[in-house]
Amino acid sequence: MKIIVTVVTTLFILLWFTYKLVFVWSEPNDDPYKRTIKTVEQTKEAIEYYYSQFNKLPDGLGLNDLVTKEIARDLPMDSWGNEIQFIKLEAPKTFLVISYGADGIEGGKGLNKDIQIIGEVGI
Repeated sequence: MKIIVTVVTTLFILLWFTYKLVFVWSEPNDDPYKRTIKTVEQTKEAIEYYYSQFNKLPDGLGLNDLVTKEIARDLPMDSWGNEIQFIKLEAPKTFLVISYGADGIEGGKGLNKDIQIIGEVGI
C-alpha cells in the first residue's frame, strides 16, 4: 500500500510540474515581442491614468512624468532594454506609445519591428 501511495504521489507531482512548464512558465513571458506588446499596452494605460489625475498628457519630459508623479516606479522599457517612447500627436488628446523593437531603430522586420499603440484621452 505504501508503494502505491508513493507512486501516485510521484505521478501527481510530475503531472503538476509538466502542467506548470507547458501552460504557465512558458506563456508569452518567454517571447520578448509579446512581453513588449504587454509593456506598451500597460504604458498606454498609465498615460490614460495620468490624464485622469492631472487632466493633461505628460509634459515634454514624456514618460519621466509617470515616475515623478509616482504613477510608475521606473521608466517603461521594452524586452531589449530600450525605453518605451511617448509621442503627442497633432490631434488633441491623442498620443502614440512605441517600442522600436529589438534594434531600437524605427522600422524593421521580425523582432526589430516597431510595436505601437495610439491612445486617446478625455473623450
